[in-house]
Amino acid sequence: MRNSLYNLVVMFLLALSLTVPIRASEQVLQTFKCSTAALCEQSMRELTKQLLASSARHQLIKSVTERPADWLSPLLLRLSDDPDSNVQQLALLFLQEMPGLSDRYWQQIEVKLNRDPLQWIEVALRMRHPAIVPAVLQLILQHKLDARLLFLKWPESQQQVRVFLQSELERLSVAEHPMSCNSAENFQHTMCYILSQMFRSLPLEHRIQIWQVWSGRLADSKLPEDFVLLLLTLTNKDFFRQLPPGVARQTETQLIRLKANNPNLRYNARHSLIDLGRPSAAIEVTENLKEFLATKSRSDSNYLNPMFVVAKFAPLIQPKAFSNFQKPEASDPDYAEWVILLGMTRQSGAEADILRAWQKQHAPVENAAALVSAAYYSASLLQQLQAQAKRHWYPPIRALAESLLNHTAVSLGMTEDERSERSKMLRVREKLQMSACHDLREPPASPEQKKWYNQEQLESLTFRFPDISVDGFSVANIVAAWRATTTGTEFLPLLAQWGVDQSLARQEATAQPSENKAFHFEPRAALQLENGWISVADRGEWSGELRYVNKTNSIQIAKGNFQDVFLVGTDVVVVKASAHSHDGRIYKLRQNDKEQWALELWREIPATAEAVWQLADGRLVLQSSAGTFLLSPTGTLQMAECLSIEK
Repeated sequence: MRNSLYNLVVMFLLALSLTVPIRASEQVLQTFKCSTAALCEQSMRELTKQLLASSARHQLIKSVTERPADWLSPLLLRLSDDPDSNVQQLALLFLQEMPGLSDRYWQQIEVKLNRDPLQWIEVALRMRHPAIVPAVLQLILQHKLDARLLFLKWPESQQQVRVFLQSELERLSVAEHPMSCNSAENFQHTMCYILSQMFRSLPLEHRIQIWQVWSGRLADSKLPEDFVLLLLTLTNKDFFRQLPPGVARQTETQLIRLKANNPNLRYNARHSLIDLGRPSAAIEVTENLKEFLATKSRSDSNYLNPMFVVAKFAPLIQPKAFSNFQKPEASDPDYAEWVILLGMTRQSGAEADILRAWQKQHAPVENAAALVSAAYYSASLLQQLQAQAKRHWYPPIRALAESLLNHTAVSLGMTEDERSERSKMLRVREKLQMSACHDLREPPASPEQKKWYNQEQLESLTFRFPDISVDGFSVANIVAAWRATTTGTEFLPLLAQWGVDQSLARQEATAQPSENKAFHFEPRAALQLENGWISVADRGEWSGELRYVNKTNSIQIAKGNFQDVFLVGTDVVVVKASAHSHDGRIYKLRQNDKEQWALELWREIPATAEAVWQLADGRLVLQSSAGTFLLSPTGTLQMAECLSIEK
């Protein structure tokens, strides 16, 4: 009873607190008088002293300015110079809602506009005086106003901007040194930015008329390269989609010539052919992919971008388009996506590649890629793989096969939504997700190999996977076993000897290893070998490294994020880590006769291993968002048996 009474009181007070401002707003609206200039001024001054909801204030201003009296404009202009700044601001709010001041007030507005462009631009552009637009354009060119603030309410102002834009384009088309679109320190101060914003402020019919003139000159070899970039900057894909068919065909033809004749513009970031969504885009995207695959070092951060675009245009790509491509190897990070593209574009001989990826044992990512690829390649191949997928050892593969039952191999349409949906199919790793074990039936290891762990990172692991089990062996238990047997007494002197050079920590992951022998990143784990130590580092977006170190030498083997390193049988096994992607690659570290180190891809799980440890029989436990895996010394992957599941 007592609690019920308390709750009623609280609800009453809350309702009262909400009602007071509403009633206050209603009272102000009722008492605001604006039938004469004197009453209006008095009411406005009183209004600045009142607490009024913004919606109520806006309603009041609209009611006064909707049909303004003749005396209202001079009153508001006078009050905009009032000594009281609150009165000034209120007068400006009224002026910004006026339908448009008379031309006779232009001289006053011009002074205010030059003094405070941001405050008065909206008031000025509501006027129809012929000097308004030139004055605003001048302020934009002087970088006192951002070109995005240019809105054109009247047909005559639209025509003025169109004429100015055409004249500037003519001037810049013959200029010897037009302002560069790419190298300027402040892009918003370039003519590329200013003119593109002016172009977008115009109605569609004006933009189409301007584009009809200039699209025909795109491939003119006499045009400066910067000017061609400026023309491409004027437009965006939304505009291209609104072009009439004839203009679209003309633009397409000229862009093909332009990109064929000018290597510097061929793969410019503004892929206008792709934005047009026309058949010629297929030529451009396949050429982009060919050039990309020929690159020796493809970083993890951007390797999917060209493939995503190809997937969007897959129905337009010829079945023999990839015949002379440098194909990714099975060890490349983009191999699974390549397999999917082969099916999407129905490349000649793709069935053999799809079956090869499917039949590969202990490779769930490639198996999933084969399923998705078959769904696009042919119904018969999909049915064949689906029948086998029912017995697959990895549950998400079985679920993926079920989800593709209603998938049709017929080419999808070319709407933007369908393109995006097709490109999402390349993110095959994201489809292979399941809960990980919290506790395992497996016993923890009694490690004989000598390892060192960064204590701070160990603590983060035990926080991530707390020990709440009585019957099983949780991650915390297993990490504790390692921690108790690894003192790092032999590794720490090496870490102190070579030191950590923090100045190198921000190098790109694709950069060549430096000759500097200092650790580039503080290691998170290290494994002792016969003649030295292998250390791994993971610093998220700042990357990490894999390094071999002893008393006489320190060698960076590879740059990138690495989770852990183990001795599995006679092999050194390195587990990859990743800052932002599903990188579940696991490598064997080899050393040749010349004592040169190399990583050899061994296995891949569908997601980054968040924690890794070793069991007494040598198997690795890999804890990830794609499940908990057991990896045997012979390379067999299987799901771990869970006593409980992560929540």
